[in-house]
Amino acid sequence: MNRADHIAALEADGATVLRTASTIVLVLPQVRDVDVGDELVPIATAAKIAATSTRVVKDAIRGAELPAFGGQRDRSVRRADLTRWIESRRSKPVVVGVDADLQARMRRLAKGAAR
Repeated sequence: MNRADHIAALEADGATVLRTASTIVLVLPQVRDVDVGDELVPIATAAKIAATSTRVVKDAIRGAELPAFGGQRDRSVRRADLTRWIESRRSKPVVVGVDADLQARMRRLAKGAAR
């Protein structure tokens, strides 16, 4: 395949070709983002992404909270599964009922600050 064939193939794929007397400039189309959901991540990297230890990730795998692939030495997790597991571990806000004692203390503090 010669240079003209390569340029024609790039044009067919959506590249823009700019020609001058002595130069050919190829402007390649933007590459689409790759879906990282199916990407396999090693356990050590998964622990860094989750900001935890490898032991916690391995415990999640053993407890069937996080599916893993591969053997013991090359065990990996899917990025999408890791993201779901991290989200499931986030602390949820706790809604607490109104405490009359707490409100009375807050009123006393507000009166003391106003003086």
